[in-house]
Amino acid sequence: MPDEPSLVAFRSVAHLGTRIDGRLRAPTPILDLLALVHPTPAVGGTPRDLALAVIAEGEPVPRDYWAGPVGWVDAQGDGEWMVGIRSALLDPDGTTVTLHAGSGVVAASDPGAEAAETDVKLASVLESLVPGGASHLR
Repeated sequence: MPDEPSLVAFRSVAHLGTRIDGRLRAPTPILDLLALVHPTPAVGGTPRDLALAVIAEGEPVPRDYWAGPVGWVDAQGDGEWMVGIRSALLDPDGTTVTLHAGSGVVAASDPGAEAAETDVKLASVLESLVPGGASHLR
């Protein structure tokens, strides 16, 4: 594991990321491993227990599928997982999509800047569903 995170650049935004590679001493189900690292500080804050309590108290709706691990595993147990920090969920009616994105709020955060950053994050999801639709955010 590297000492410092690296920059992971996407089309519309960049994040700090830390790639973790390794071999387990004993076979361990992937879902058990994911449970140990989820939620990461990127979506669950730090210190974890306090941050999760504050998040649960302050967020207006449960996260459901948003902010969970997204990835794959093959028959040999190899795989790759990332944190799903943006999502689109098609409702059962088949006509409504709910988009989710978050921001890294800390004590010194500027609410306006956090809202603008969240718009940029949502724009990438909205563009994939409705080309040109991101121009209508806020």
